[in-house]
Amino acid sequence: MNRTPRRELARNLVSFPATLDDLITNFWGTRPQNAVEGWKPDLDLKETPEAYILKVEIPGIDPDDIDIQVSQDSLQIRGERREEEKREGENWHVVERSYGSFFRTIDFPSNVQSDAVEAETEDGILTLTIPKSTDRQPKKITVKAS
Repeated sequence: MNRTPRRELARNLVSFPATLDDLITNFWGTRPQNAVEGWKPDLDLKETPEAYILKVEIPGIDPDDIDIQVSQDSLQIRGERREEEKREGENWHVVERSYGSFFRTIDFPSNVQSDAVEAETEDGILTLTIPKSTDRQPKKITVKAS
């Protein structure tokens, strides 16, 4: 019984790229620029009795490059993280950060006060405080007798 084909197969499987990034890197020699498309910043959304608090990770993004639109029951945030300019003579070894435009929509389970939203950034975190609308409170309806 000849075990050479099995050993050769096992050796080839061990050397097969472990990830798609490895396969791309092996094929082109380097990872193609912007290989990760449609990146989006991570976020956390919590609810208090008065408001929704949204925290979005935006390190390296200028607040002027962020656009926030709020309606009665949703929020849209879009922005762009610009790639660091590469200069001649620089030898980059690893580039893992994602660049480009992003777009997120957050739907709220109840209406919000779109004219009272507050936004601030600190240490690369955008914090939005979105007050809940008082219009959605249960309203008692009185039935009149005829």
